[in-house]
Amino acid sequence: MPALNFAVEIAALPGGELPPTYRVKVASPVGEVSVDVASPLTEQEIDAYFQAFNEVRPSSRAAQANAARELGERLFSFLIQSHRDLQSAYIASLERAGTDGLRIRLSVDRAGLLAPLPWETIRDPN
Repeated sequence: MPALNFAVEIAALPGGELPPTYRVKVASPVGEVSVDVASPLTEQEIDAYFQAFNEVRPSSRAAQANAARELGERLFSFLIQSHRDLQSAYIASLERAGTDGLRIRLSVDRAGLLAPLPWETIRDPN
């Protein structure tokens, strides 16, 4: 049987609050969830990650790997652990998927400052 989908859409909310607020909508095998959560990163942190990823010196590879791991864990925390409803949907979806697996489908087209981040680094720290 194919993997089940856990579809996530992130949209920046208007208003200009600091930190910015985002609506995270999830369509999962166990239902739908929509919550508003604060940005996981400041603009300065986003800039720092881009600087780390754009270093070209060979000695910076370990720093890039560490930055990617850290960013991936922060993005996972934002998407899954920032609200109990998101976390519950994720855990229940993992259980339902079993050995078939759970595919995260992510839409960041309307995610404002978060859109250009390397979302492929997302990782569950556990």
